[in-house]
Parts: sequence; C-alpha cells; structure tokens
Amino acid sequence: MIKQLVSSIAVLTLLVLAGNVLAQSSAHQLLSEVTVQVNSAIEARKAGELSVEDGSFQKRISAILERVVSFDFIVRNVMGKSIYQKATPAQRQAFAEAFKHNLISTYSKAMVNFGDLKIKVLPPKEDVSGKNRLVVSQEVINDKQDVYLINYSMGFSRKSKSWKVLNVVLNGVNLGNTFAGQFRSAMAKNSNNLDAVIANWGQNKAKK
Repeated sequence: MIKQLVSSIAVLTLLVLAGNVLAQSSAHQLLSEVTVQVNSAIEARKAGELSVEDGSFQKRISAILERVVSFDFIVRNVMGKSIYQKATPAQRQAFAEAFKHNLISTYSKAMVNFGDLKIKVLPPKEDVSGKNRLVVSQEVINDKQDVYLINYSMGFSRKSKSWKVLNVVLNGVNLGNTFAGQFRSAMAKNSNNLDAVIANWGQNKAKK
C-alpha cells in the first residue's frame, strides 16, 4: 500500500513538471510555466476531451513527459551501473519503456482520487545563475490541506539545451532510491533474470 502511494505521488510530482521546455527558461521558470500546461491536460480529461479508457490521456501525458524527464538518466540509476552496463541496448530500451508505461498507467488510475492542487514554486535560496545542476523546491497543497514539499533535482542538458528532471525527493523520500530498491528486489526474486524483471515490472508493481 505504501509503495503504491509513493508510486502514485511520484508520477504526480513528475507530471507537474511536464511540458514544452524552452532553452532560455530557467529551471524555476520551467516549473511555473509547465504547471499551467499540465493542469490544462487534466481539465481536458475532466471535460471528456481526453479519456483514460481510450488511451488519449495517457498518450498526451507520455508525450509531455518525454520532453522534460531524463528517463535515460533515471533508468541508469534505477538499474545500477553494473547491471546497466551488462544489459543489451534492447534490454535497456525495454526497461525504459516498461518503467515509463508503469508510471503513466499508475498516474492515470490514481488521478481520479486526487483533488484540486495548489502548487507554489519556492524561490531559490541562493544565486543559481550559471549552474547546470540545481534543486528546485515546490510546495503542493491538496484539497485536504495536506502539504507536500517536493525537491526536484534538475540538470541542464547541453545536447538538448533544456532542463531535465533527474530525480525527485518528496517529503524526504528519495524516489530515485525507492525505485532502485524495488528493482534490486525484483532482480533477487527473479534470480537476476533481467528479462523476467522487465516482463513483469508493471505486474509486480500493481500487486504491491
């Protein structure tokens, strides 16, 4: 139950960041700008313009996430250096797709349980100009007045000339480490059979 909650919140926090990334945007500006775009997608779902049942909502979210989240970086860290290096390109791609699909699926199913959110990007505590790695903090309050402090580890990609999400820490819980722990557990349960872990990633998560 706890792992399901963490997974659901992880997806929600990642989706708050999703949207078109402009090269000149700072990480803090990005967080503010894309919140509007994500809320637009959520409202479209509520209005019936997008649907979970026909997959249109998931497709919209997937397209948004691809632009801002560094899935390659996250997957490398979740798998761990040793396993990632031993994995074939096909296995790496397969796990990345399974990982993304699970996040989007979890979000889509859990979204009906989330109320309206009040999101506030906290100003930087120091001068962040010129930095290519930094943490952006955000305060999220739900309709029950529960307050969540979210710290986004972000990096500026010279290749794409845009900011990318590398990790998320929610109320002190490092979600990157959480996913890595789940991956190690899955490897142990499947006798270190990576293909089995990839094939059952979504199913294993759904049962927890």
